[in-house]
Amino acid sequence: VGGSGTKKFMLGRQKVVTPIEDMSWRDRIWTALDDPASSRPAYSFSIAVLLLIVLSCSAFVVETIPSMCCGRYDLIWNTIETVCVAVFSVEYVMRIGVVMPRSSNEGMFSVLPEERNHGPWAEVMVRIRFFTGFLNLVDFTAIFPTWLQFFLGPDADSGGGATQFLRGIRL
Repeated sequence: VGGSGTKKFMLGRQKVVTPIEDMSWRDRIWTALDDPASSRPAYSFSIAVLLLIVLSCSAFVVETIPSMCCGRYDLIWNTIETVCVAVFSVEYVMRIGVVMPRSSNEGMFSVLPEERNHGPWAEVMVRIRFFTGFLNLVDFTAIFPTWLQFFLGPDADSGGGATQFLRGIRL
C-alpha cells in the first residue's frame, strides 16, 4: 500500500483496492489509524504513539523506585501520565468514531453482509465489536483508571488502593 495512494480491503476472498483520493473522510482516518504503511503521517503518528507507550510504561515503573516517588518528582510523573492518557484517549475515541462496519466482522457481534453499510444497527454493532476486541480492551484498561480517578476526585481512593490496582493492570 505505502506510497501507491491506494488502500486494499479484504472482502471475503476478493481484494478491493480503493484510491485514497476516492475514500470518504471516515475511510481516510480509519486507514491512517489502522495501517501505518498507508501514508507518512499515519506512520509518524504510529511511531509517536509507540514512543508514548514506551515513555508511559517506563515512567510508571521508574516512579515505583523509592527515591523517585512520593512528592519529589510527582509533577513530572503526573505530567507524563496526563499527556500520554490524553493522546491515548483521543486515539481511542477517534478509532471508535470511525471504525468501519466491514472491519473485523466476526464473532458474537457480527453484522450480516446486507446490513454492513445500512442503518444505525450496523454502526452500534461495529462499535461494540470494536470495544470488545482484546487489544481494544487492553487500550481501554490503560486509560480507564486515570479517567475514573479524574471524575471521582483525588480523595476517592483514600487508602483503598483500587485505583492503584487498576493502574497496575495497565502494564
